[in-house]
Amino acid sequence: MELAEMAELLFNHRGIVAFYACITVYLYGDLAIYAVAVPKSLREIICPRPSADAIVWECSDKFNSSDLYRLFVVLFGLLLGPFTFGHVHKTRTLQLVSTVIRHASFGLMIVLAIIGIARGHGRSVADVVSYEKPANVATFFGVCIYSFMCHHSVPGLVAPITDKSKVGMVLASAFVAVLSVYFVLCASATFRFKPEDVEDVYTLNFKDYPVQAFGYFLSLFPVFTLSASFPLICITLRENIRHLASRMSDPMPPSDAATPPRGLFGFLETNMYALVALLPPLVVAFFTEDVSMLVGFTGAYAGLGIQWIVPTFLVFCLRRRLAVEWKQMHPMEVAVTRPGTAAARGNKNRFASPFAHQVWLYMVLAFSLVSVALITITHGMH
Repeated sequence: MELAEMAELLFNHRGIVAFYACITVYLYGDLAIYAVAVPKSLREIICPRPSADAIVWECSDKFNSSDLYRLFVVLFGLLLGPFTFGHVHKTRTLQLVSTVIRHASFGLMIVLAIIGIARGHGRSVADVVSYEKPANVATFFGVCIYSFMCHHSVPGLVAPITDKSKVGMVLASAFVAVLSVYFVLCASATFRFKPEDVEDVYTLNFKDYPVQAFGYFLSLFPVFTLSASFPLICITLRENIRHLASRMSDPMPPSDAATPPRGLFGFLETNMYALVALLPPLVVAFFTEDVSMLVGFTGAYAGLGIQWIVPTFLVFCLRRRLAVEWKQMHPMEVAVTRPGTAAARGNKNRFASPFAHQVWLYMVLAFSLVSVALITITHGMH
């Protein structure tokens, strides 16, 4: 069961509309990041930046770096955009190849950064500790949320587990593994490169590595992996926009047996939603190539909603529904088993979460609101 199915099951009409609106904004940000990262990586390979502080530079008699980037954005949209109008499924082979490339790239970036540090090209501990730039706090917070956005894969981890008593251990291991990889990657980057030298697409920091094969492989890493995911996310966004539009016009949930519109109306409707999903990210990418800004905004606002606020309300609604259904199924036990009694302690679920108290939910919501306020204030000040 995915997040959308949980929302349909537990939320009321307003909650469902808010959920689809939040995930739609997040997917728009996701696609905009992809639409910037791929053309920017290609531009840096074909027309390398002459210096770290160069903003626009000449690539040929007819193109400068900005023109070449926009040309790649247009080509990116023309090549991958048509897939938005169809149905693309992520095959097992594509998943396997993408996973191997991702793991190899992460491992290679860590190893190359550590080699650079060992050769004396890194930064000292004192230099790292003394660096401060409060203006980057909001972006840092958004990047942390965006990069750790892996909880939507939790249902895929839980379903295959036969012995559900081991769910906690499996999930804890998964999150610890993700945290460990990110920590090592960030630590190696922090001690290897100066803050002003770090590219917003981190793989581009290795494009001038002496072993050219490594440099090209890492520079092309976003091109292959993000291009493979772009049509899938576009189709996901298209369907989310369709659900959002239908829910705003009709509060009743769509029937599984309902047939999708056919003929000219169905064709126009499908293509309209596809264009609405495809064009805005490309327009954003056409006018900006600042990946860090897009990641920070997407993570700090839409990502915070998807990662913190939506799951909190899902847990709240689920607990309330379970309490009602338990009272209906066990009226005598509810009357006899009062909180604090020996019977209540004997019926305690040994697999229950240590965060079962409602206070934890309110703490998460309060922290989310404070985070949004601080991020907004920081953006406004800078």
